[in-house]
Amino acid sequence: MSGNFNESRQSKRLQPNKLSKMNHNHSSQNLAYQISAYMASLPTEKKPRVFLVEDQPLTLAGIKMALGDLGKYEIAGEATNGVDAVASVLLTRPDVVIMDVVIPGMDGIEAASRIKHHLPDTKIIMFTSFGTSEVVTAALSIGAEGYLLKNRSIEQITNAIDTVMSGNIWIDPAVADRLVRDNPTSSRRENNLSPVELQILKFIRDGMNNKQIADSLGTNEDAVAAAIRGLLRSYSKQQPMRQVLGEAVQEVIAPVTKTLHTGQMFENKYRIDRELGVGGAGKVYAAEHVLMARPVALKIMHRNLLKDAIVLQSFRKEAMAIACLDHENIIRLYDFGISSQQEPYLIMELFEGENLRDILVRQHHLTPAEFCSIFSQVCKALSAAHSHNIIHCDIKPSNILVRNRDGVLEAKLVDFGLAKSTEFDKKMTDSKTAEGTVAGTAPYMSPEQCTGQVLDERTDIYSLGCVMFEALTGERVFSGKNAMEIFTQHAYDKAPTLAERAPQLKFPELLENCIAGMLQKAPGERIKTAGKVEEVLATITPPHPAE
Repeated sequence: MSGNFNESRQSKRLQPNKLSKMNHNHSSQNLAYQISAYMASLPTEKKPRVFLVEDQPLTLAGIKMALGDLGKYEIAGEATNGVDAVASVLLTRPDVVIMDVVIPGMDGIEAASRIKHHLPDTKIIMFTSFGTSEVVTAALSIGAEGYLLKNRSIEQITNAIDTVMSGNIWIDPAVADRLVRDNPTSSRRENNLSPVELQILKFIRDGMNNKQIADSLGTNEDAVAAAIRGLLRSYSKQQPMRQVLGEAVQEVIAPVTKTLHTGQMFENKYRIDRELGVGGAGKVYAAEHVLMARPVALKIMHRNLLKDAIVLQSFRKEAMAIACLDHENIIRLYDFGISSQQEPYLIMELFEGENLRDILVRQHHLTPAEFCSIFSQVCKALSAAHSHNIIHCDIKPSNILVRNRDGVLEAKLVDFGLAKSTEFDKKMTDSKTAEGTVAGTAPYMSPEQCTGQVLDERTDIYSLGCVMFEALTGERVFSGKNAMEIFTQHAYDKAPTLAERAPQLKFPELLENCIAGMLQKAPGERIKTAGKVEEVLATITPPHPAE
């Protein structure tokens, strides 16, 4: 036994390298485990969780995409109205809420107030086109930490988020300028900002951050932050918050300037017959020019858009575009002006018809005869617009009006609110406005629209191809859960064929090739003109049910 025992001990002593290796491996495993456990115990860098509240789908999608691409923020959720915003924010408890002021259901300031009541630590940045001192005061007096105008770059948006996350107040430089200009000149202290407060606002107006302001004033950043909070408190005390909301914000969020009733006169010459519909920019009424006994369509801009320079420009663009297009397949413009109540309005040809969207909802797709008749006329309208260097930029079923007059279909192209003049834009816009702007209706937007590139007439060809595809098959070219998903499909996914979407129909090869040519990703590979599409429609046999 002892011999065996000694032999075993000697055997072990004769293998020192193996024993050392075993001990080394065991130690390495323990060390690796300890390091792993230690690293797991360390606090990880938490991305700020941002919740977006915006009722315009394109704006919402653009901000969401831009913030997501940076990789430094987590999108906690989104809402398009005030009621949903409050409920969702209370559920998700984000770090920062970017809140539009003008939203349906409940205005952004009221929604922000309710969120602050329940979640005082959640930072809120008001995000809007309105920079009046009254609205700013109302927003900041309910506890919002930031006020940012919508025309700001993604860099400025991230600066605002980072600033409020650090516990400071963010005021848009243009808003600070407005507060400076609106500061009363009265010597009474309760109506006036102190010289130091006024100087801080001027520094903010000039784009300085808290550190730069502190250096200029010979103090520290905490003192500057406290001074900013103090000046906002003193400013908001000039008027009770609800009074400010009543006098300013509620004016902003009023849906339209007024509701016109049957028989009412507008500008002493147009008698209102009935309301025709409500669009994104305004209300449309059927009316009559009483002096000329001519039926007209009256379009009045929504009141909440009167201070939005972009929408005003769009309204004016629509008037200018239609004014130079005298074509039987385009709604004619009779007058454009500003009412005595300072409301922009258009007087247009009254076309009693039905839009193509409603037709497709009712009957799924067009008959062969309907298809050829309607789209031949739409092609004529687009050819006329393009011959005047005007791009429509929003071709979609709801912008095509159709009526049946004595068995003959008549079609009109409407709503040139997003139209671009290629000649005008070359002269009047710089590269920042020519590129980077995303506008349109997602299911019908060209790849170059979806990616914010410079546009020409070929963007309308792609959009028309999308509408024609839907009119033939009853299905959209691309569909998705949100606008961003559809943008990606337009930009990168190959469009399906007509036969793939509607195998029950037999499509002529020429028509299949025509639609495929209109839906090419690269503008240079598309069918070049609406006239070429019209030529194809004139030579094809329309689709019919397969036997």
